[in-house]
Amino acid sequence: MTTIVGDGRYRYAWDGGWLKLPPGIALGHTHGIVRARDGRCVVFNQSRDAIIIVDADGRYLGSWGSEFAAGAHGLTIVAEGDGDALWLTDHRRAIVSKRTLDGVELMRLPVPRLGDLYANADEYQPTEAAVADDGTIFVADGYGKHWIHRFAADGAYLDSFGGAVERGFSRCRMWEDPGRLEQPHGLRVIGGELVVADRRRNRLQVFSLAGEHRRFIHGVRYPCSVVEGPGGELIVPDLYSCVHILSAEGAPLARIGDDPHAWDRPGWPDLDAATWRDGRFVAPHAVWADPGGDLIVAEWTPRGRVIRLARLA
Repeated sequence: MTTIVGDGRYRYAWDGGWLKLPPGIALGHTHGIVRARDGRCVVFNQSRDAIIIVDADGRYLGSWGSEFAAGAHGLTIVAEGDGDALWLTDHRRAIVSKRTLDGVELMRLPVPRLGDLYANADEYQPTEAAVADDGTIFVADGYGKHWIHRFAADGAYLDSFGGAVERGFSRCRMWEDPGRLEQPHGLRVIGGELVVADRRRNRLQVFSLAGEHRRFIHGVRYPCSVVEGPGGELIVPDLYSCVHILSAEGAPLARIGDDPHAWDRPGWPDLDAATWRDGRFVAPHAVWADPGGDLIVAEWTPRGRVIRLARLA
């Protein structure tokens, strides 16, 4: 029997068996999921097969990327002529790399302001990249010093904004310190603005493309990133066991696969796969939204988990 999740205009059929991997290929912590224009999907995970390519039905086509086994994190796809390119972030090796879908490196960004913002490269731990229509590249230093860095389309460093709150971390000041960040974990350019998952402040922050704070969006728990839905919605994978669907202005529209307080279970997110339930997420880390409304969700579990949600009419 098919499990249905969501409500109202946002109802989906849960498909936990969509990803089909052959013997010898196994997921590690699964961090990213995107779909190329030719229908292929790319899964970014922490294993010797860090980049796994599958077809539109989840069938394995190939893999590469063993060098990302320890630090695979953010995955973004951008149009490149008749094809697509991937932006990969490796927070362990302080790498932001632009690659073809076959793994050829096209560009690698430098550590920004080494010797100024960063005493050494180990302080820089990038977690995701985003690209604007004019080619400007934004990089979130989510596990390092909480900056957002801007680079020109050719990879030249431009400037930085954000940065950690100087007086220290607090998880109760969601409305305070506009423009300052506490683990900017993921980001996307949506509607001509930069939307940042300000994870440890339990909120999204919206910036102009010049780095000026514009507004907060609340109603999320522990947001990992954000993508744009086919109707302009904000779709937010939340590590605390759900996927949020918000209006472009931030109003709640649906909460998908919610499993309240799953994160309080001993060992979370390393929960025995036998305890996983259809219709309930463990730790969503990334989501892809197809133009037709289907979603694919990658979960941060040690053995990986990828769920396809087919939008119902």
